[in-house]
Amino acid sequence: GNPSERDFLSEPRNLPHRVAYATVGVDLARPVSEINLLAKRLLPIFRDTLSARAAVTIEDCKSQIGSGALPLDLLASKGMVLKPLAEKGKFDAALQKLARDFRRLPIPVLGRINDGKLVFDLRCLENESQFLSQLSELPQ
Repeated sequence: GNPSERDFLSEPRNLPHRVAYATVGVDLARPVSEINLLAKRLLPIFRDTLSARAAVTIEDCKSQIGSGALPLDLLASKGMVLKPLAEKGKFDAALQKLARDFRRLPIPVLGRINDGKLVFDLRCLENESQFLSQLSELPQ
């Protein structure tokens, strides 16, 4: 079974080994042109997998690097953006469930919620084939 989200908080040393998508490191040297090609490859797969749950688009985004005492910088990137298909009054719950379902995959996938959308920064995707192999496990 899947470890709970709390397991990652109590055992953070396990996190880098279990998160395929938004890992601790960001590929700083990855060109935006390569990220754009990745986005174009993944878009039809995301749309097909989530057709009943979310509208999926690609948008420009920024990857944040540095934190705490380190200076912050932003790198250009592409985001896979999921906007839940839900009735009025059920949108927030659908958005939270979508984020939770990605976190509960065998290798958790972490995104950020921004302006009513779930955004996955594709600069952070390190293992495309591993990520794609588990998409079929998302609830429909």
